Amino acid sequence: MTFPYLLCAGAVAAAALAAYIGHLMSPSMRARRARRRRWAQLAALRNAIAGRLRMDPDSWERFWDEHELDDVLRGGA
Repeated sequence: MTFPYLLCAGAVAAAALAAYIGHLMSPSMRARRARRRRWAQLAALRNAIAGRLRMDPDSWERFWDEHELDDVLRGGA
């Protein structure tokens, strides 16, 4: 008596799982995961730079002077 119900419940669970996996593989979800991954990479880079500046606060000024960024911002090169 319970076998048909178990069979039906298993089929429903398999269909729900297949739909969920299809949803995860959809272009919108893949784009969302890629966007999250890019933001995570940018956040990691920002944190690495912040940590480097915390250890050596003058490094930004040295970088600025070495690459002559003042002149670039003023319009000269």
